[in-house]
Amino acid sequence: MNDRPESMRRPQRVGAARSGAAARGASAGGLTAKDVLRILRRRWLMITLFVAVSGVISVGGTLMWRLFLPRYTVESSVALNPPAQSMLRDTTPYRNADLLDRFKETHAANVKSEDVLRKALETQAVRDTLWYQRLQDGELKKTLKYLQENLRVILPPNTEHIRIQLSMYCADRRTREELPTIVNEITTAFLNRVNQNQESDRDVEINTLLGTIDAKEEAVARIDRDIRQRLRTLDVSVMERATDELTMAMEEIVKSNNELLVKRAELEKALN
Repeated sequence: MNDRPESMRRPQRVGAARSGAAARGASAGGLTAKDVLRILRRRWLMITLFVAVSGVISVGGTLMWRLFLPRYTVESSVALNPPAQSMLRDTTPYRNADLLDRFKETHAANVKSEDVLRKALETQAVRDTLWYQRLQDGELKKTLKYLQENLRVILPPNTEHIRIQLSMYCADRRTREELPTIVNEITTAFLNRVNQNQESDRDVEINTLLGTIDAKEEAVARIDRDIRQRLRTLDVSVMERATDELTMAMEEIVKSNNELLVKRAELEKALN
């Protein structure tokens, strides 16, 4: 009844069959992973050149920024006064010049110590600076290292003074104006540390002196007991000779003890 050919009744397929997802992707104009890899293989030289040029520009820009960005240096000068009873206060400068230099070197090493810098960063004056407020959480160690690298301590010879310098790159006027505040707080924290060390040294010296005085007093008491014992056992001539010897030894000990007591009083006065 239907006299149409079979070829007209059934659709004809030409070419290989394509999956629905691939066909939809191609029709939408998307790139497959193979397409991306093919592009990378063809343009690898251009991509490598682009990355290299970007790196050169980045490094060059950083160097130019560091070269032309103004770097400012602020300095403070402080006097390290040796203790009142120290040999450094002797009137003979030639004998004590080396002692004074060693005294300054010992204490100046604390300027860059982590404890001193932490104390300075904890002060309200530093916390109020824009420089500190720009720091991010977790950058404390980096900041301490930065300060240690940019702090400089100068020890002029034959003087009790030391100079503390801090150099920083300042991109704006406010940061530049805050530099003296930062240096002053570091200097104050350093002087507090020096005072603590000197007080600790004086405490050790006083305790040593008190121990020496106690030992001298015990020696005097022992001599007194020895004299009394000899008085009971020796005849008059031997007793007189022994008494004279013991008396001379006792006088020397008493004299030394009095000198130690005077020194103790001077040290206690210096502490107050």
